[in-house]
Amino acid sequence: MEKEKEKEHTTRCCKNKVEARKKKKSNKKVAVGEQKVGSPPREKREKGEKKRKRNKRKRWKKIEEIKKS
Repeated sequence: MEKEKEKEHTTRCCKNKVEARKKKKSNKKVAVGEQKVGSPPREKREKGEKKRKRNKRKRWKKIEEIKKS
């Protein structure tokens, strides 16, 4: 009894995963001539150029100030 129940559960989960994967793939297809809505493609960094680091410390300070007031 327990084994049957467990088997049913796993098959259902697998089906859901497969369906979700199919849905994801179908969303990616875009009609010819149409462009996907979203941010423009990111320009590649040149060799030696570094990523811009955000100042995390400042952000934490602001949050603490908001909490105090």
